[in-house]
Parts: sequence; structure tokens; C-alpha cells
Amino acid sequence: MRSPKECGKGSMLESDCLYAKASLISKVREGGTLSHKFKQHYYFWGIYPRKIELDLSDVCPAGIYELHRYATFADTFFEQLTLGIYSPRTTTLICY
Repeated sequence: MRSPKECGKGSMLESDCLYAKASLISKVREGGTLSHKFKQHYYFWGIYPRKIELDLSDVCPAGIYELHRYATFADTFFEQLTLGIYSPRTTTLICY
């Protein structure tokens, strides 16, 4: 079975791609090691730092499937408590 990353290359059948994507989603739902969370720290309403670079080659050697950036309840609480001076965000990374 090939990875879902190869589906866009046109060398696989559509049914193979659907199976590969379904198996990846089931692995993520089972709580496998494919999902990683990172905390990102921003200041002054997210203005500083403008860009945060992460080296993800060690975390996801086969590539990134999805990236979600959001504010959890705790992130929002700390942002409101500090009046926006500290604005943390949580990033969830799902690998192939």
C-alpha cells in the first residue's frame, strides 16, 4: 500500500487513494504517533514574532498531511488575562 502523498501523482487508482486516505484517518483517530502538538508563543496581539519557523523534517519525515492552528480555551484565557500582550496558539500537525 502506498502513502496518500503519492495519490496526487496520477500513478494510482482512485480506489487505492481512497483506501490510503481512509487508513490514514483511522490511524489518526486511534491516537497513533502521527499527530503532534506544538505551542506557539506570540506577543502584542500576534504581531510579534511575525514568523515562527519550525524544522519538521525530524517530526514528519514523510511529509505533512494536515496542519491546524487554533486557540484553545487556555490560550484564549491567557490572551484575555494579559489584554492581548501574550497570545499563545496551539498547532496540531498530522503527518503521513
